[in-house]
Amino acid sequence: MRASLLFLALFLSLALAACGDDSGAGTPMDLGADAEIDFGAPPIASGASPSAETTAGRGVVRGAWWLHPVAADQSRLVSVEEDSRGRRGYNVYDATGESIRVDREGNLTLFAGNGVEGPVDVDVVYEFPFTRRPSTLVIGADAADGTLDLLEMDEVTGDLQFPEGSIGDVPGLTVDTEATLTGVCAYRNAEGAIYAFALAGTEILMYELFQNAGEDPSGTLVRSFTASAPAVGCVVDETLLRLHVALGLAGIETFDAAPDGSATGEVRNPRDAFFGGAADVSFYRSPSQGGHLLVASAADGAVAILDGITLEFTDERFAVTSSGGIDAVMRTTGIDVINARIAGDLEGAVAVVDGVGGGTNFKLVSWAVLRGTFPLDLDDRFDPRL
Repeated sequence: MRASLLFLALFLSLALAACGDDSGAGTPMDLGADAEIDFGAPPIASGASPSAETTAGRGVVRGAWWLHPVAADQSRLVSVEEDSRGRRGYNVYDATGESIRVDREGNLTLFAGNGVEGPVDVDVVYEFPFTRRPSTLVIGADAADGTLDLLEMDEVTGDLQFPEGSIGDVPGLTVDTEATLTGVCAYRNAEGAIYAFALAGTEILMYELFQNAGEDPSGTLVRSFTASAPAVGCVVDETLLRLHVALGLAGIETFDAAPDGSATGEVRNPRDAFFGGAADVSFYRSPSQGGHLLVASAADGAVAILDGITLEFTDERFAVTSSGGIDAVMRTTGIDVINARIAGDLEGAVAVVDGVGGGTNFKLVSWAVLRGTFPLDLDDRFDPRL
C-alpha cells in the first residue's frame, strides 16, 4: 500500500473532528476521498536540522531501526516501499542513508516476491528464539494478502533473509480479520515471549510468535480488541507495557499491552499536538527516566513529544527543516526512533518519512539536536537488545 493510501486511511475514517476539545471529544465525521480539509494554521514547531536523508524512492511508507549486535555504525533502517516498477517490498538503509539493497549497476533491489506482496508497516524484535540460534525477527504487515511477513535479519551482513529452513513462500501468519492491514508493532516481555499487534481498521489483534523445531516461525492469536477509530500506526512501551496507537484525526489511544490486559483504552487528542491527525507513533525508551512518546502529525509533518509516563503534551513539537541541501518535511506517514548512537553525528536517531517532493524518503535527525531544544531524556546506556 503506497503512502498515499495511508493518508487516505487517515481521512476516510470515522474520526473525531479536528476542532475537538483537548480531551479528544468531538463530533465524528465521514470524510470523502476528495475531501479538502482546512485545518487552519499549524501550531508552532521548533526547527530541527536533519543529519542525513535516504535516497529518494517511489513510495516510502514506514521504517524501523535495527541495532547491530556489536558495531553500532553498522545498524540499519528497514523500510517498506515501492520501486520504479510498482513492486512493493522491503528496503534496508545503512546509518548514512544509503540503501544496501542495490545490484551491481546500483539499481534498487527490494526484498520482494516469494509471498511478500504489499507490506505497509514493519517492526523488529530482538532475540527471537529461532531454532538455529536467537536472532532478530523482522515483522511486516502485508496488506496484499492479510498476513504478517516473518523474516530474519542477518546479524552479520545487516540484510533481510528468509529464516533458515524456509521453503517456498516467506513464512506468513494469516491475520484473522477481513479488514485491510494498516500497521504492526511488536515487543518482547521480561520472560522472553514475543508478541505482535496487527492493526486492521478498528481491530487490534495480538499474536504470540514462536518457532517450533523443523517448522517456520508462526504464532497464535491471544487477544483481540477494538480501537476508538481506525488505527494507522502503533508502538509498545516495553517498560510500562503500554500499547500506543495512532488513530488519525481521533488522536492516539493507549492500551494495556499484556496478553491479559484490558480492552479499554484511553484516548488523547491535544488541540495543538497532532495537527491534521496522528499519522504514526514511536517511543524513545529510557527505562530509568520514563522516555518520550513521539507522535507524527499527518498534515504538516511535525512531531509532538509527549512525556513517556504521563503522556502529557507541553508544547514540545519539532519540524524537520531544510538544511545542507536536504529539504524540509511537509507531510509524513511514519516515524521511528532508536536510542543508540549509530553514527558519529547521530546520537540516537529519529527517522521521519518525508511524503512530499520528487520522491519520498527518510530524513534522519540526531537526538542530540532535539535535546539542544527540548528538555529530553538521554539514556545512551539503554540497549534494546537486552
